Amino acid sequence: MMTGTRNATETGLPVAERSLEVLLDNVPDLIFFKDLDSRFTRVNAAFAQHVGLTDPRDALGKSDVDYFPPADAQAYLAEEHIVLTTGDALIGKPESRVCPDGETRWVLTNKVPIRDGDGRITGLVGISREITKRKAAEDALR
Repeated sequence: MMTGTRNATETGLPVAERSLEVLLDNVPDLIFFKDLDSRFTRVNAAFAQHVGLTDPRDALGKSDVDYFPPADAQAYLAEEHIVLTTGDALIGKPESRVCPDGETRWVLTNKVPIRDGDGRITGLVGISREITKRKAAEDALR
């Protein structure tokens, strides 16, 4: 009986991992995970496409300086430093981004610390939702 439980648990882990992968790669939001040095440990397909990559794995080990203009990258890294050192989440920050295709897009970004079982911060997860059309509509109303 214990063997059946162990097998179900062991079988469940790859299914859970695959489910997470399917979820991440099928949401339109830009999702990224970073380590304590603000290096990407995982990005979803939407994020990869946003920065001009065809394979999300190509972002692993890189940072914002590899994909964004220097001033923007430094601002993102400074925000992440605060999240990683204080444990305070960054919620709902509008940001404009110049993308590899030369277009400026607006995103609404959240960055939240990831903690281990002992409560220590081990990295962060970020989610950026494209709001370019909404921003243009708001600007048009003004």
